[in-house]
Amino acid sequence: MEPPSGPASRRHVPWNRLLLAVSLLSFWTLPTTARLTVDTVPPLAAEGSVAVFNILEKEGLIIGYGWFRGNRIDQRAAIEAYQIINNSHTPGPSHTGRETIKPNGSLVIQSVKKQDAGTYTMITVKADLTNVSASGQLQVYSLLQQPSIQVSDPMVREKENKVVMTCITNEMDITVKWIFNKQQLKSTKNVFLSEDSKNLTIDPIKKENAGDYQCEISNIGTSNRSETFELKVKVMLPKAHLTLCSRMSGSSSFGKLVFREPTALNTSYMLWINNQSLPSSTRLELSEDHRILTVLTVTRNDTGPYVCEARNPVSVSRSEPLTLDVLYGPAAPTTSFSDSCYHPEENLTSPATQDSWLVNAKPQKYAQVLFIP
Repeated sequence: MEPPSGPASRRHVPWNRLLLAVSLLSFWTLPTTARLTVDTVPPLAAEGSVAVFNILEKEGLIIGYGWFRGNRIDQRAAIEAYQIINNSHTPGPSHTGRETIKPNGSLVIQSVKKQDAGTYTMITVKADLTNVSASGQLQVYSLLQQPSIQVSDPMVREKENKVVMTCITNEMDITVKWIFNKQQLKSTKNVFLSEDSKNLTIDPIKKENAGDYQCEISNIGTSNRSETFELKVKVMLPKAHLTLCSRMSGSSSFGKLVFREPTALNTSYMLWINNQSLPSSTRLELSEDHRILTVLTVTRNDTGPYVCEARNPVSVSRSEPLTLDVLYGPAAPTTSFSDSCYHPEENLTSPATQDSWLVNAKPQKYAQVLFIP
C-alpha cells in the first residue's frame, strides 16, 4: 500500500495504514533501550490550561512519532501519529480533538480536563526502523470556585457585640486563610479562628477591627479569594469633657473653652450656654470643628454653665456643666441731682447721709439723733 501523497493534516485513516505510511511496523515490536525522557510542562496543570509533553535527549534520524494514553503501546489507546517527511498527522482512537504532535515530537493538550490526568507514552521511529519509547505523567487539578463570606452581623457596636464570619465553600481538601486589609490575619486576644479556619470570631469588637475582610481557599495547585467584605464598627463615644483655658492680655481678658476628647470620624460637636445655643456675638469665636470656643473681652454676662456634646450616628455624649466664674468690681460711681437749680448756700447732700450709732458695741437704728432715756 502506498503512503498518502502530500500533507495530510489530521486525515482520519485507519491506524494500520498510518503504520505503513511512516514505516512504523516496529510499533509492534519491543522498543530498543536508549536514553529518552519525557518532561511534562507543567506537571500539575489546572483545568482549562495547556499541558505539553516534551521529548528530551533524542538521538539519531527520526522519521515519526506516536503518542498513546496509558503506560504501554496499544493501538486502541493511540492518540496521534506524526510523519515528519510529509508533515502528516493521523489521529488515533483516543484523539479528542484537543491533542497535537508538534514537529519536534512534543504532545500538546489544549483545554486540559480532569480526565486527562494519567500516564502518556510516546514512541519515536528512526530511519533504520528502530524505535524508542518513554512515558510521562500529567496531574490535573480543578480550579477552585470562588468562596463567599457569611456574616452574623455586618454592623456591630464597639465592645457590645461579637461577630462571626464564615468562609462558604464546597471545595474539599483545601486550606483556608483570612485576609484583613490586604494582610494575612492572625489570631489575637479578641480574634479567634476555628480548627479548620473557616469560622472567624471577633469578640469583643474593637474599632480597630473595622476594615476589609476576605477568605482565601487553596489547594496544591491553585487558590481563590472571596469578594471583599467591609466590616463596620459603630464607635461608642466616650464621656465628653469640657476644660477652660484663660489668659490675661494687657487690660483685657479672654477665655477658651476646649472640648478635650480627640476628634473622631462622623462626629459632630456642639456647645451650649445656660441650656441655650450660643448667641451670635462678635466676642464669641467658634472653631471650624466646633470643638473650641474663644470668649473675647469676658464680661459678667458670660458666666456659665457651659455644656459640650459629641454626637455620631450611634451615640451621644454630653459633658458635665462647666461654670465660668467672672470676677468683677463695683461699677464706676455716677452723680445725679434731683434738681438742676439750687439757691446759694442751700444745703445739698446727694445721696442723703446715713448716720449709725453703736451702744455697747451693738448697732442701733439709723438716725441723725439718738435719744438716751
